[in-house]
Amino acid sequence: MVMRTRLLLAAAAFGCCAAVPADGRYYVLNKFSGKALDIVDASLDEMADVQVADFDKYPSQEWEFKNLNDGFFVITNVNSGFALEVAAGSQLDGANIIQYSYIGSPNQQFGVLEEADGFVTIQSRHAGKPIQIYGWKMYGGASVSQWASTGQNIHQTWKLIPVDMPAVVPDALSPVVAGIYLIGNRYSGKYVQVEYGSTDRQADVEVSTGTFGPHQQWRFVPVEDGFWKIENLNSGHVLHVEDASEEDGANVIQYPYLHLPHQQFAIEAAGDGYITILSRHANKAIELYAWEMDDGAELKQQSSSGQPNQQWMLVDAPPTGPPVTVGPSMGGTLSGNTYYLGNKYNGRYLDVEGASTELSARLQVNNGTFASSQLWKFTDVGDDYYKIENVNSGLVMEVAAQSYSDGVYIQQFTYNQGPSQQFEVREAIDGYVSIHARHTDSAVGMDGFSLESGAYVTQYEYIGGANQQWILMKV
Repeated sequence: MVMRTRLLLAAAAFGCCAAVPADGRYYVLNKFSGKALDIVDASLDEMADVQVADFDKYPSQEWEFKNLNDGFFVITNVNSGFALEVAAGSQLDGANIIQYSYIGSPNQQFGVLEEADGFVTIQSRHAGKPIQIYGWKMYGGASVSQWASTGQNIHQTWKLIPVDMPAVVPDALSPVVAGIYLIGNRYSGKYVQVEYGSTDRQADVEVSTGTFGPHQQWRFVPVEDGFWKIENLNSGHVLHVEDASEEDGANVIQYPYLHLPHQQFAIEAAGDGYITILSRHANKAIELYAWEMDDGAELKQQSSSGQPNQQWMLVDAPPTGPPVTVGPSMGGTLSGNTYYLGNKYNGRYLDVEGASTELSARLQVNNGTFASSQLWKFTDVGDDYYKIENVNSGLVMEVAAQSYSDGVYIQQFTYNQGPSQQFEVREAIDGYVSIHARHTDSAVGMDGFSLESGAYVTQYEYIGGANQQWILMKV
């Protein structure tokens, strides 16, 4: 059982935070939900209810802690000037927490007790009971009440974040800038995602074939001291090393952000455009566990080895809607840019067989290696058409033998300005595009509906199939 002592708000209690005085302003975040202590509707009225809400750093989420020099505190809402209070001085479980003018009553005074990992409980003086989120509710707007201590219940546990923490300035030498990315593993070519697209706290994090949905998109946000939080776009939760473990093999999950070191990561360049992601608390790498190639392979924390299963490529996340809004053709809008082309049906990438630089080498789809053979430069050649050049070989996409037939394979060749080497890019749906040869108007697509890496690419009359649609991911 964790031994609890009176907390005088010493710096040692806050592993994430700079040293603070006993008196000061704090945001108060619940360990269970990650929500912030707040006043309903930011009310300025006496007896307004206290709730938890999304952490937005509003003045109604700022609380002034004043030490009474006897181990208890008055906790005043900065926005309203009223004190935290157990309504009507009740000693019952479930008594509501409100704001009220401070009159020196014991039900307006609270002990702040140290828990594990820099968290605290906030306990009413008159009843000796902690405040908690009522009913274990996860959503913003959940009410706050007092209840007898249960010892380990995290909905009774809070994190105090100083309001005056310095603004974060990203390190100019960092290999990543703030933004939303897909995180691709160098070894398997699979993407980091939340299992089943879950929005549940403590859901597992894994890798899978690219579907490019929000559950595979991650927002990189700088926090203090050059570290980053990595937030899932679908759930709003962040990467989190389970149980704050420092051991090799610790599981990586998602969890509400609580400003903890095991939710913060260093990003280091690993060469060739890849990065390593290191947990702040343990200084260990996030890796694809056991060198698994299959969808659903787990992410773990492990001592850094520099191996490909610990290296990651950040790819700008695809748009959630159509890439542009200029009509069915995207002529000119892509020119001069370089892209990965992900197939909608099987999530694999347009590539040159064997990364060949030879004339007439066939195009296929492969697991994402993010090598230069999977990079394609689009150049406007007029009339809404492009030549599409492989960065590795310098050769362009071409319909073999200038054929008009369905099922003819796509290859690479020297650019000679022929219509079989020029392609129109059209919006499809959900941010995907189709690519049409100029001489036939047929679409470039994966041959058949294979889920395997290595499937060849052909032209075929466009029927709107997922195997004929591509996501363009700008590099």
